[in-house]
Amino acid sequence: MDLFSGTTARRAVAAAVALPLAGGATLVAAGPAAADEEDYKILVVGKTLGFRHSHIDDTTRALIELGEDNGFTVDVWDPPNDSAGWWGNGSPGQPDLTMDSTPFTSAEDLS
Repeated sequence: MDLFSGTTARRAVAAAVALPLAGGATLVAAGPAAADEEDYKILVVGKTLGFRHSHIDDTTRALIELGEDNGFTVDVWDPPNDSAGWWGNGSPGQPDLTMDSTPFTSAEDLS
């Protein structure tokens, strides 16, 4: 009689896989606690190089509302784009929501 055959082998493999996954879930759950010590910020980059999906503006507004409701900062970078193609005359961007400058404006800002 083989010790690891059929159902016994499947259970052993399932246990070997489940234990590391459970440990990983514990580490993931502990992660956000460290984020509470600093202000939470997100950057929404809506810039397109051509076709602009109609949901970009709605999603940006939804993220801003989530930030207002939950106490985190939402910065938006979405400049106009004058490229044209089959999709129309380019992207209007969201200039009223766009930051005056971005952290991506120069190599010095990136360092």
